[in-house]
Amino acid sequence: MDEYVSCNHVWTEISCDESNYNLLDHFVQMDKMVEIKQKRKIKDYRLSQYACYLTTQN
Repeated sequence: MDEYVSCNHVWTEISCDESNYNLLDHFVQMDKMVEIKQKRKIKDYRLSQYACYLTTQN
């Protein structure tokens, strides 16, 4: 499942770049604290509405 999400994310970033949009305006990487037996940081992304649209199209 993680491989699919990563691959889909890459295609979405390529689509955004080819549309001449700035990736940093639409994909913001952030750390998120989760507690599974112990607290740890995971990568998370905040997506703009356009980035969500691209994700569903790819």
